[in-house]
Amino acid sequence: MEHAWKVGREVTVFQLFDTPAWILLGGMLVFLFAHFRMVPLGGWLAFFTLFFGTVLYTLLWFITLDGHEYYFIHPMVLPILVVGLFLHTLKQCYPNVFNSNYTKLCSCFLSAITVPMLRTITS
Repeated sequence: MEHAWKVGREVTVFQLFDTPAWILLGGMLVFLFAHFRMVPLGGWLAFFTLFFGTVLYTLLWFITLDGHEYYFIHPMVLPILVVGLFLHTLKQCYPNVFNSNYTKLCSCFLSAITVPMLRTITS
């Protein structure tokens, strides 16, 4: 059990995302909780269902997560939902920011630097 915890904490977390991606997801979560009332109820239901489901899934399959990274396919849905809810809430609350050229440029830049990171992670 101790070995699985060490692998999960020190290796697996950084196999899923690099540190900047974790910071970005954390910032998105802070934004969502700061705009709690603007996020649709269905979005919150989906988020909390997936969050608690991911926690239970990880606790129940903890030992096998050490050797088989394909078990992380299910928990990877949660960050996709966070990004989707963030973009939806940003568009609802701040349409000028969402549609600005600066935001589009930043999105293109983040996409451009993500591709080489993915290439190094998968090789």
